[in-house]
Amino acid sequence: MFRYGWRTARRLLRFRTSGEWLDHLAADRYLSPSGFQEVYGGELPGCTFTRLGPFMGVVWEKPQA
Repeated sequence: MFRYGWRTARRLLRFRTSGEWLDHLAADRYLSPSGFQEVYGGELPGCTFTRLGPFMGVVWEKPQA
């Protein structure tokens, strides 16, 4: 809280406890790592995947024309 100041801390608290944000979090459905690879691997041929903590990352380079 002290890092960003009281004004920013108050704004973040109001945002993170707002009904709209909490509804959004409750409705989110996250892909498993294998589901992520299946979906994005099918759309981005030749891409590579990496773990980013609890998340997955994808790297893809557009083929040269």
